[in-house]
Amino acid sequence: MTKLQSRGLYGILGSTQISHELSKVRIKAIGFGCDAKLEQLPQFSNFNEDVSAVVVGMDRNISFNKLVKACTYIEKFNCLFITCNYDENMQIQS
Repeated sequence: MTKLQSRGLYGILGSTQISHELSKVRIKAIGFGCDAKLEQLPQFSNFNEDVSAVVVGMDRNISFNKLVKACTYIEKFNCLFITCNYDENMQIQS
């Protein structure tokens, strides 16, 4: 992680532990939060232009709106896409 450029904020789609790990290398992160109404899609005015990367890990409260937010940052704002979460306790065969 220290080799990645740490400009701006990193958007997190995953557990709060990801934010904790990023803070260890002085990277500020924001979560995509809970979704109040599933029928309302996120509006572009609600996006933070300082987000420069999206980090995706295990999210036990995943929702369509969180996925829309993550994909919008990646596609429309040209954010870096980072995946993580190899987990010895939750192995998934590919």
